[in-house]
Amino acid sequence: MPDRHRATTPPASLQPQLQRTAETLLSVAGHAAPSSERWAAPLACWVVARARVDPADGLARARTIMS
Repeated sequence: MPDRHRATTPPASLQPQLQRTAETLLSVAGHAAPSSERWAAPLACWVVARARVDPADGLARARTIMS
């Protein structure tokens, strides 16, 4: 069973645009969930997706909230 709590880099086989999107979503998860609140990472990514917000905009918003 894979470790679901450890962020990994997206596979190199992804197309470049998908690679950037995956990397941005991992950054969203990282900013939304410091080590003491890992449960928030998948929730933050889900909210970005459901809101149909560009992942880069979601990351900028997460950075603003967390600063």
